[in-house]
Amino acid sequence: VMRYLAQGKPIICAMREGDFTTDGHYIVLTGYENRKFSVNDPNSKERSSRLWSFEELKGQIKNLWAYKCR
Repeated sequence: VMRYLAQGKPIICAMREGDFTTDGHYIVLTGYENRKFSVNDPNSKERSSRLWSFEELKGQIKNLWAYKCR
């Protein structure tokens, strides 16, 4: 994940119940700095404006997809 983010490739995340949703939602990991991830949450400017640790995210991530151009 961090390798793709370092190359400027976003990571799409399907999320389970937690900080981002009560029944399923998608966010995009957009960067990694100071051992934390920046996210783009289309439902929340507040959640998009802070950094998230792996510990905060790991239990909420249902699946991940890396965007890779050919």
